[in-house]
Amino acid sequence: MIDKKRIENVALDLYKKHSKTGSPASKMLKIIEKENILFTECAISNKNFLGALINDNTNPLHIIINSGIKPNGKRNFTIAHELGHYALGHHLSAQEFFCDEDKIKENGDATDKQEKEANYFASYFLLQTQRLTNEFTKQFRWNVSQAAPVLLLVDFTDNEKKKLWGKICGILKKDFGVSEYALKIRLVELELINDFDY
Repeated sequence: MIDKKRIENVALDLYKKHSKTGSPASKMLKIIEKENILFTECAISNKNFLGALINDNTNPLHIIINSGIKPNGKRNFTIAHELGHYALGHHLSAQEFFCDEDKIKENGDATDKQEKEANYFASYFLLQTQRLTNEFTKQFRWNVSQAAPVLLLVDFTDNEKKKLWGKICGILKKDFGVSEYALKIRLVELELINDFDY
C-alpha cells in the first residue's frame, strides 16, 4: 500500500528545505544541485527513454533525462520523478532506475511500487496542495463574475465552461510548469474540479 500523505510530506519538506517562494518547477534544478546530485540532459535516440537516477556508489548521484522530451510539462514531471526516487530513498535499495513511458505516468499509474511512488512525488512536488488550491481559487474567482462555488464543473458541451477551463488551465500550466493532464489529475484529486474526459 502506498502512503500518499508521507510522499506528499517528503516532497514539501524537500522544497521547503531549499526554497521559501517560487514555482517548484523553476527551483528544481537548484534543489538538485544543492542536494549534490549531478544533472545531465542528453540526446538519446530511444524516444521511449525519459530519465534515470544512477547511484554507482563512488560518485554523487546522477539524474539523466532525455533532451528530446517535449513539451516542457512532461520534462518537468520527468525531472521531478527522478528527484522523487532520490528523496524517497529508492536509491538506497537499487543502483539505477531507468524510466521509460511505462514508468513515468502523470496519473500516478505504474506497475512497480517505487515507480508509482516517484510519480506521486512528482505530482505533489510540482503541484503542492496549498499553492495549487490558492492559485486555482484565485483564478476561478477572477474569471467568474457572479459568486460561485470553487468547484468547477467542466462540461465540454457548455462553451462557457469550456472557455473558462481553457483560460484557467493555461494560466496554471504556465505558472506550475506542468501539462494540462497532470494539472487536471491533481485538481480532481483535490476535489476542486469534477473529473472529465477530453
